Amino acid sequence: MSAKFGTILLLLLIKTMSLHGKDNKYNATYSDDLKNKFGCTPPENWNIVKRNEEAIQVVCRAKDYDPHDKPVDLTKSPMIIDFEKIKIVDVDERKRTITMDTTLTSFWRDERIKAVFSGNIGVMQFPPLTTGQKTNTWSPYQQAIIKNLKERTYILSPVIWQYGLLSSNFPNFVYAQDAFPPNASVVWSQINWRVTVSCSFNLSDYPFDANRCFLEMQFPLNLNVSLHGNASHSMNYDANGFSITLQPNDPHTIHFPSLAMHLTTISFGIELKRQPSKYVFQYYLPGITIVIASGFSFIIPVSAIPGRIALVVTQFLTLTNIFIHQEVFCYENIDYSANFE
Repeated sequence: MSAKFGTILLLLLIKTMSLHGKDNKYNATYSDDLKNKFGCTPPENWNIVKRNEEAIQVVCRAKDYDPHDKPVDLTKSPMIIDFEKIKIVDVDERKRTITMDTTLTSFWRDERIKAVFSGNIGVMQFPPLTTGQKTNTWSPYQQAIIKNLKERTYILSPVIWQYGLLSSNFPNFVYAQDAFPPNASVVWSQINWRVTVSCSFNLSDYPFDANRCFLEMQFPLNLNVSLHGNASHSMNYDANGFSITLQPNDPHTIHFPSLAMHLTTISFGIELKRQPSKYVFQYYLPGITIVIASGFSFIIPVSAIPGRIALVVTQFLTLTNIFIHQEVFCYENIDYSANFE
């Protein structure tokens, strides 16, 4: 459902943006009429931040709105998070890290923002936030903390995150229509991260080992988080020589009375089970074959010098070939950049 929703959302965004054109300049009287007409009352408490006369779309934001201040009560309606994609792109056992790509699409309600949509156009997009810009809309990800984080980059750099408004009555927003009040304005955002986190690998059973790591995101907020789409069930796939299972954990919030704060945690268990087939074919079977072949040297008579020499030379060349193959593999995977830091 999440992939279908993302596609429909993108198409509608393109259609909406094509209808917008350039905003016309309105006089103060007409602006007040818009505020009254679309429910932004009393007019002196709201500013119009976006309007489109053709599509009859108006966005009002409270005059005292501060993007660094959280909404008054985040527990009135849930924050819906859909991990549309979590893909392991690299497992580095030497550095003990895991690198993954993830696309987060989130929805929450901010009562300091009101919007009205006309017809079937129930979604709009604001200009994306890019590197170096200051955000003008509050987002919980401004305070997000990823445990054991080594590196985080933005896949769509310089775009940091894309966001806009969505009507709770939007037909394709079915899994959230019961979560938000009718005709409510819902803030949506999408972030594309490439995240590298540390993981303690236990290689005592190599190459038949299985390791469990975690992707844990924490918010110093009291959020009523609900997971949907791919985030609500386990995912299984094969990559990088591992059988990977992503198991979501139920979001939970911890209250610290002494610090007068809450901590909401979202986490995924990442199980990495090594696929031993390549090790069996590259190392175990050749090793077993060499040992068995060497046993024939006891059957060959001592006087059969050519036969014994041929057997020993063949075994030596086979071992040499395995050794060279392993050296080339190690050479190709050395990170030389570490020597220049």
